Amino acid sequence: MFKKAVELGYIDRNPCVGTELSKIKGRTVRALTKEQQKKFIKRCEKEEYANIFIFLIATGMRIGEALGLTWDCVNLKEKTVEIKQIMIEERGNPKLQSYPKTESSFRELPLSDVAYDIIKTRKKLNDKRNNIFNLVFYSSTFNFRTTANLRRYFDRLVLESGIEENITPHMLRHTFATRLLEQGCDVKTISSLLGHAKVSTTLDIY
Repeated sequence: MFKKAVELGYIDRNPCVGTELSKIKGRTVRALTKEQQKKFIKRCEKEEYANIFIFLIATGMRIGEALGLTWDCVNLKEKTVEIKQIMIEERGNPKLQSYPKTESSFRELPLSDVAYDIIKTRKKLNDKRNNIFNLVFYSSTFNFRTTANLRRYFDRLVLESGIEENITPHMLRHTFATRLLEQGCDVKTISSLLGHAKVSTTLDIY
């Protein structure tokens, strides 16, 4: 960012030149416990728009990937979804970006029975006339669901599910990976499903 600012003439010099980042030893990854996951899903099942959170747990998708998922990326016959775009926000305005976070983020995900049922429900309820962006998970106004609104919604559901611990939407992705590890799934497969560039990245995290 500072390098670009210098190139554009906004500042005279890059204040980051000569600095070094401190090395962080390890990172703490938090996932929902099985009991917390059960409580949260039970609460989400009571509301139509909350099924996106169950979908995140069932697929391990990034939030931007789910919010940017369109029906042309869904293959109901093969029970898969293609990750090739994401929803981003520029100055608070959501829009579709025609490529995902990284090159390795391009992937095809198989849908579990839970995820497939959610997709079928969304398809049944899809309002083609008003859903102008062709989104799988659109807002009540048929627009993109912003991360801020999604976080507020998430926090309310967590509170109403009786989970006292502070958890975040990104933990749903970690929960997906953690459950797979607990079931004996190999790290290479998990890494591919998460869209990590290297298996070592997955190993470092989990």
